[in-house]
Amino acid sequence: MCHEYPRPKVDAVYTPELDDYIAALVQGAKAIDKDNHFLQDKVLNITGPLCMLFEHLTAMSDSSSKDLTLSQDQVQTRLRAVPYSIRLVGNVSSLISATC
Repeated sequence: MCHEYPRPKVDAVYTPELDDYIAALVQGAKAIDKDNHFLQDKVLNITGPLCMLFEHLTAMSDSSSKDLTLSQDQVQTRLRAVPYSIRLVGNVSSLISATC
């Protein structure tokens, strides 16, 4: 799924790396960061499909075509939900960074 719907190419959806100098100052920091990096990476993988859904719903919303299988109101409702979902993923990712 991650290959079919990759993350968008923006810095906000990539897991930050631990600075090299911190590993020299704090013993075991690399091991802790490795687990955190794995978890945060999995959470951020959600952004790919969500962003693709957002793009498709935006295109459907902008379309004047009468061949839509969803009503314009249904498209708008789903379109409003996607940015909230993306923000929630970002919040979880930030919490993981702050607490781990």
